[in-house]
Amino acid sequence: MERCTLTDVALAAGVSRAAAGKVLLGSGGNGIRVSPHTALRVRRAASKLGYCPNRAAQQLRGKPSQLVSVILSLEAPAVELDRLLQIERQGCRLGLQLTVSVIPEGDPLAETQRVVDTMAGRGVDGFLFITPDESLYTGGFPDLHGIPAVYNAVGERFSRQYAVSMDMVLGGRLSVERLLCQGRRRIGTAYLGPNVFSLRRLQGIAQATDGAGVTCLPTFFLQHQKDIQELPEALAERIVDEVAVGGKADALIVENDYWAARVLNAMKRRGVRVPDDVALIGYNNLDLGNFTDPALTTVEEHNDRIAEAMLRLLTKRMAGQKPDRLVLVAPELVVRKSA
Repeated sequence: MERCTLTDVALAAGVSRAAAGKVLLGSGGNGIRVSPHTALRVRRAASKLGYCPNRAAQQLRGKPSQLVSVILSLEAPAVELDRLLQIERQGCRLGLQLTVSVIPEGDPLAETQRVVDTMAGRGVDGFLFITPDESLYTGGFPDLHGIPAVYNAVGERFSRQYAVSMDMVLGGRLSVERLLCQGRRRIGTAYLGPNVFSLRRLQGIAQATDGAGVTCLPTFFLQHQKDIQELPEALAERIVDEVAVGGKADALIVENDYWAARVLNAMKRRGVRVPDDVALIGYNNLDLGNFTDPALTTVEEHNDRIAEAMLRLLTKRMAGQKPDRLVLVAPELVVRKSA
């Protein structure tokens, strides 16, 4: 089947090719005016015919495509997909068109490079990487073919890249400050593993507890447990047994809201009352935190602000500007009944 052209759309809509180009490509400048009714007719014809602009050809003519490639790792699907949704909403308001790709399993760098090469060939003006885990880039960064890019990530590897990062040190401090206000003095922590995310939050926890007369129990790292995938409920009970039962902790800060909800259920099975016996704080402010009993106190990373910062940084780079390389987005504590 032959590719649908702009001329095909113009004929189907009963307008000139210039008018169709004005509606679909923004071409023609102020010299061409199209009524809202005509614009709607053109868009309907384009949709019916399956018209797709040739972005590479536009770039050869020196016209920016306004096409941005968003690349995800899906290491944390609920978080990454919400950021993608925010980027899509705000990108549309800026007149950008987005394509979305997920890095396949395998060699992360090689697979990322394959996606980048494909999208560069399609004439994209920029890349947005929602790939928070710096371990994806242990082998280096992809060749971007001179196309501007912004990463949403955490870690020292991104110090020479343009990146929007979450201030996880502050996230750790906010959690502890809330617990200290409630008079909690024996604080436990449970994280997936000693990675860049947990280590930065633990850094914030250490800052907030320094000199405060608080006992910080050894961190329970979930990745050190062989049954993390097979028996999540049993693992949650082990967290409760080792950290909370017997008065070992009067507060617990957990990796994310998913695990906080599991730990909350395990506490109920063990007869530990939340927040009477142990205060509980999660992370990410996922929707499920509103529906647990009691509702979860958590840390909101503000995906809308992260998306806004990424798009602002990228559009500045696409315009040839040289903004600051790193933008830190501050989280916010969301207080509910669990703490």
